[in-house]
Amino acid sequence: MIGAGLSIRGGITSVENLILENAPDSVSIIHLPTFNHGTILHNAKVYWTAIFNLYGLLLSDAIDVVHIHFSDRGSGVRKMLPCILALILSCPIVLHSHCAFHKEFYASIPGFAQWIITGVLRRCVVFISLSKSWDAYFTECFRLAPGQHVVLYNPVKIQPVPPIRNENSMVTFVFLGVIGSRIGNNNSGSMQMANKVITLPGQDKGSFDCIKAFALLDGEARQKARMVIAGDGDIAGATRLISELGLETFITIRQWLNIKQRDELLSASDAFLLPSFHEGLPMSMLEAMAFELPVIVSAVGGIPEIITHGKEGLFVRPGNHSEIANAMETMIADASERRAMGKRARDRVEPLRIENYMESLNAIYRQAIG
Repeated sequence: MIGAGLSIRGGITSVENLILENAPDSVSIIHLPTFNHGTILHNAKVYWTAIFNLYGLLLSDAIDVVHIHFSDRGSGVRKMLPCILALILSCPIVLHSHCAFHKEFYASIPGFAQWIITGVLRRCVVFISLSKSWDAYFTECFRLAPGQHVVLYNPVKIQPVPPIRNENSMVTFVFLGVIGSRIGNNNSGSMQMANKVITLPGQDKGSFDCIKAFALLDGEARQKARMVIAGDGDIAGATRLISELGLETFITIRQWLNIKQRDELLSASDAFLLPSFHEGLPMSMLEAMAFELPVIVSAVGGIPEIITHGKEGLFVRPGNHSEIANAMETMIADASERRAMGKRARDRVEPLRIENYMESLNAIYRQAIG
């Protein structure tokens, strides 16, 4: 299995770790990271070490299949050489896309680069997409054959007993993910507030939009609400925006959480926020649903295949602060319906539990080998 280093923060690593922790006895997995924490020089060493080790494994005939996780831009480019090596040495490839920006990236590169990428990637034995919508896109983009592609929704670890939440009037909203923009997207905006215009930097997941939406809550709703924003990225920018809007007593910023801290936060929260501009299928949303949290999300990527508006959560348009604020006020105003949405959210991700996922992935491995 080839992907990001197992300590890298993000959804791909969450999936990798779940696979490694829950692989059946019949499957032995060697993980080769092509990217990790550190400098460009350090990552060059990490990458070429992975390539050297993969080449040795392929030559020794020690592996049956190469499972390659890839995402957008640099992640996809780094995976081209492992694909080519596996193709040359006739080892089956399972390509696993976690892309959120591939449409924009693919359209921006020259035709010859598109030709090379398509020529390499379409020679995989199995191509995994995170949703039906992404499957349809990649099938057309890479001209995948029937039976060569499959949809495999991201897995989630579900605790046997859901958390017990105290009955109180305070509603805690939680955002988990990249704060600001990881790859320089220009999803920026502005807001008129107290006779001045407040400008947002670029963002991927809508973290700044969550802050600005909180500022639009009416006085009564605001007094009943709190927000926790946890992740990495532009923490200074988020802190500055909270201060400019006078929300220091309402919104808390926390840096990236480990699994134990994340689970504690989800257990203590009442609703989840992720008004993203682009998505594959966000692990943070699935994890929140497993903790019986209703979600306020945007209908992008594979999210509409998991969420039905008004059932497990509410849809908002990315960047629309008024819609996000209205959805938050709906959650605040009706506690019984909020809790009912949370129960339906947990029921919805029950089929995505990691045990079921590993059965499906094992079948894909067997298909690739066969």
